[in-house]
Amino acid sequence: MTQNTYDRGILGNMNMIFQTLANITMNTFFISWLNFFGEGDMYDQQAWTKTFIVVGLIVIAASVLCFLGTKERTAVSVQQTEDKKDSVSPLVAVKALFKNKYWVIMTICMFLIFFVIVMYSVAAAYYAQYVLGDIDYYGPINNALSISQFVIMFLTPAFMKKFGKHRIYQVGLFAIIIGFAGTGLCGTNLPLLILFNIIKGIGLGASGGMAFGMVSDTIEYGEWKSGVVTVGMGNAGVSAAQKLGLGLGQAVLGWVLAGSGFNSAEAVQSAAAQSAISFCYNWIPVICVALCIILMFFYRLDKEMPQIRQEMAERRKNS
Repeated sequence: MTQNTYDRGILGNMNMIFQTLANITMNTFFISWLNFFGEGDMYDQQAWTKTFIVVGLIVIAASVLCFLGTKERTAVSVQQTEDKKDSVSPLVAVKALFKNKYWVIMTICMFLIFFVIVMYSVAAAYYAQYVLGDIDYYGPINNALSISQFVIMFLTPAFMKKFGKHRIYQVGLFAIIIGFAGTGLCGTNLPLLILFNIIKGIGLGASGGMAFGMVSDTIEYGEWKSGVVTVGMGNAGVSAAQKLGLGLGQAVLGWVLAGSGFNSAEAVQSAAAQSAISFCYNWIPVICVALCIILMFFYRLDKEMPQIRQEMAERRKNS
């Protein structure tokens, strides 16, 4: 849609704003839907099936609306893709992507962040009910995260313009770690839980608002480096990493709970099961985000982009 790095950041930020609105909606109504379909039993299998049918229909409608209402608007980029699409095979595009160090870094980070998102999102209900001892905590702690994430994303464009996407992304990652470590250490103190979830939300809003724009920048870097246009394949690869993170995150949560002896039929879980829930909700996210921070030390594209853009413009002029 645009080759302007700031505009890409704004688009990514808008993406996350509406994603956060969806999160707030789910935080507010999800448990109610489960109880409605389960006739008071939120852990009834049919309740989960029916609830996710409703969610799935909403997602399908939103995806179709996005597809029908979005088009490529960058004439140069579209023309280049048209010129090269017959000469670039999927295998060549994939090879070019995996030689693109910045794309690889962002793809791994996107996998890890979405792994974290599904981990804390799904584990939150278990954490509220079995660790904190009150399922009614679910709404306040999750909405504290989502609302702060929503608010901070109206401020991130100004910070991005001054400090760049990479720096804001890094600050966001550090805030996420502080938030998850804080909830892991503060026990059942509700005000502290809300405070640290606000910090998580600030971190997720700052980093999430920058991530998609950074991915677009890495794809442009790849075109400069290899001469291969990988816009479609590059975004598809990142999307696949996100889906893999979401799917694997749910599976790992299930494996950890099963290994700890968790039994949904029991109102009070064993100490091992409670520790497993806490590990999934708090400490797996800390580990994953720490890996992202390490990877970010190798990401220097914000500083390199002005020179890359200048060289790309000269190439187009000469061709």
